[in-house]
Parts: sequence; structure tokens; C-alpha cells
Amino acid sequence: MVHELTRAQATWRGQGWQVEVAGVDTFWVRRLSEVPDATRDLLAVPDRGEAPWEAVSLQVSTRLEGALGEKTRSAIEAVLEARRAQERAAVLYRRTALSLQESGMSGADIAQVLGVSRQRVSQLLKEARQSTS
Repeated sequence: MVHELTRAQATWRGQGWQVEVAGVDTFWVRRLSEVPDATRDLLAVPDRGEAPWEAVSLQVSTRLEGALGEKTRSAIEAVLEARRAQERAAVLYRRTALSLQESGMSGADIAQVLGVSRQRVSQLLKEARQSTS
């Protein structure tokens, strides 16, 4: 069975979501969780000749306009940047643990320097070696 991708654009209008199903129609829902059922109902209209629902993958994108949209985009970008920073910090932490060990420091000393348990030092060293091999 071939899957058809149906795209829907949901725009917040203050009291609910205006949803436009690409090339089909527009409808309103109170909550985003209602979009799949409402889209299913829309596509089930017999004279549309659309694919059966089981063959449809639904992709819903949201749009928030004005200050609310800007605030949301800023918050999402801040979270993504924090994740990237956390990933960079983790790489640096593993490399530092490995450098400390290569300098001749014991696992117990590395744990003390980094403020982690000896078990965590073992994990960091293992992860560092795996990422360099």
C-alpha cells in the first residue's frame, strides 16, 4: 500500500486553531489533538476520491503570529542552543577526563578534581575512548 502524505497548517486564532489541509479544505478545532480526527472526517467524504485513511500520513505544522510567535520561536531556539551547549560540554568533559588520566592521575583523583564518582570517571573514560576510536 502506498502512503500518501497529507500536510495540514494549523494557525492559532485566539479561541482555537484554523486548520488548512493542503489542497482540500479549511476547518476549525479547539485543540491540536483534534486535528487527526477532523482531518480523517474531511478526507472520508466519499466524492473527494482521496486515499483511505490507513494510507495517509498526516504532518501538522503550527503557526503562531505576532508576539506570541516570536516568543515561541525564541524559547524553542534557546532550548536547542542549550542542548547544543550541553553536547559540547559533555565532549569537553570526556576529553578532560582522558587528558587527566593520560597525565598519570588516578581514577580517584580524577573523580575528586571533576567532582564526580569514580564510577562516573570510568564511564567518561570509556565514552572518550569510544569516541576517539
